[in-house]
Amino acid sequence: MTLITLLIVLTIERVSATLDIWQFPFYYQKMKDVIFKHMGQPAWLENSVSRWLLIVVPVLVIWFLSSAMNWLVLEFIFNIVVLLICIGCVKQRKLYKSFLNASNRGDTEAAENYKAQLRGLAEDTATSASESTEADKDSEVVNASKGTDTVAEAVIEQKVEAVVEEKVEEKAEETVEAVVDEQKAEPAVEQTVEPAKDTTSLGQTVVWLNFRYYCAILFWFVCFGGAGAVLYCMVRETADDKDEKIRAALPQDQLQKLLHLLDWIPARVCSAGYLLIGNFSRAAGVWVSYLLDFTSPAKSLITDIALAAETVDAAKCGKTDEATCMLKLAKRNVLFFLALVALLTLYGGVR
Repeated sequence: MTLITLLIVLTIERVSATLDIWQFPFYYQKMKDVIFKHMGQPAWLENSVSRWLLIVVPVLVIWFLSSAMNWLVLEFIFNIVVLLICIGCVKQRKLYKSFLNASNRGDTEAAENYKAQLRGLAEDTATSASESTEADKDSEVVNASKGTDTVAEAVIEQKVEAVVEEKVEEKAEETVEAVVDEQKAEPAVEQTVEPAKDTTSLGQTVVWLNFRYYCAILFWFVCFGGAGAVLYCMVRETADDKDEKIRAALPQDQLQKLLHLLDWIPARVCSAGYLLIGNFSRAAGVWVSYLLDFTSPAKSLITDIALAAETVDAAKCGKTDEATCMLKLAKRNVLFFLALVALLTLYGGVR
């Protein structure tokens, strides 16, 4: 039953589940609107224990509805609907397709913009854009000051010529050389300041998104049904939410720790698939080093092992080749997960 549910959901999600009503963030936003707009600031949010009701209540509702369905067909349809809502990332997929289209038509600026959005650097991009605007203004001021400097240099040259007529050429030449050296040294110092660049490749970002929106959700659905999938989605959305009200209501440090715990086992199961479908000899050492590591984030584990399992040289390949290879690796890993579920179903480990 679980395997059939996964196959149906992945097929529907890939073909037609693109509307907002089939996306979990849509219902998450609706829940926030009900709580903070229609109910105001509920008194129970002031209690440190009651704050977790924002996450616990949706999970309990899904668990209760799933347990109350005695008819197998109705439970089967209910699980399909719940998993179809939880899984997938239509927005990120559209950004990736837009990146491919922009790269193929040679629009470098648009491709970099889509890439930054996929990496979650929209705010950093806006900040860098404002900093570049300020830098342009500063450059104009510098150019203006350079203009005044040229006038001053002309006056100095006239004085130097007068001094030359007075037969003191050596001192005038030394003064001019000193001024020229200072002017050359100033722009050299300004050019050494460069903004920090993100070293994460687009292919690594694609693999990480595949884990957060597919593999981790599938793992918790297989373990605990629809309630497990909703639990992971709720923790993920609240931990990534930038809304100040949510951040004030829920302790963000505890949310990040909970998300780290929810990612710990799925990350190692998912990365184990990369060993078997990719370059085992290169990725095995990396996977063993992360196996009992409880402190490293799941993103580092997934991206490092995927990069080791897939032999891709980002410097030599094209703009889209590296991301395409990583995406194919992630898709093969989902098929590996389905094969694992099939084996567990045959031996009675999964219903």
